[in-house]
Amino acid sequence: MEFFLDCLPCLLRQVLEASRLATDRTEVHEQIMEEATKILAGYKEFPNSPALASVLHAVVKKQTGVADPYHEVKRANIQEALAVYPFLQSFLAEQTDRLYWA
Repeated sequence: MEFFLDCLPCLLRQVLEASRLATDRTEVHEQIMEEATKILAGYKEFPNSPALASVLHAVVKKQTGVADPYHEVKRANIQEALAVYPFLQSFLAEQTDRLYWA
């Protein structure tokens, strides 16, 4: 997989977002960003952006003690999906080509 330079600022933004989801403590955000920028500076050591993202997100988890900063976001998204599921089931039941409409 090719490593695109456009991934670097996006990864840094993701780290900040995850740190803010994990804690409200600005000093922890600063520590995370400092460590993340040091890691990001050595991006050439990584084979691809997912490998770098994994290490960066591990920093968030280590600094905050939160195993999954996106837990609440995922929970809300699942609830929203479950809310529309009955409608989708009935809609598909009425279609002759269910695979196409699914």
